[in-house]
Amino acid sequence: MSRRIFNLVLQQRRHDPDGSYVRRWVPELRGVPDRRLGAPWTMSEAEQQTARCVIGGDYPAPVVDHARERRVAMERYTAATR
Repeated sequence: MSRRIFNLVLQQRRHDPDGSYVRRWVPELRGVPDRRLGAPWTMSEAEQQTARCVIGGDYPAPVVDHARERRVAMERYTAATR
């Protein structure tokens, strides 16, 4: 059984390192620095102001904690294969 869980932040960095695709389709993120583009919610308040992208206002805050949910999914996969 294959257990492949995509990390969306890593996928963005790997396949759109300069952010051209994301910035084209998500204009709210146009001013976000490249290093924060895959996870804009990690910007400091000052970075958000500079980028004109306030998390929870201009762009939604994360709905789930991806690291936690990945752990839960992996635990469930493991339990299902026992």
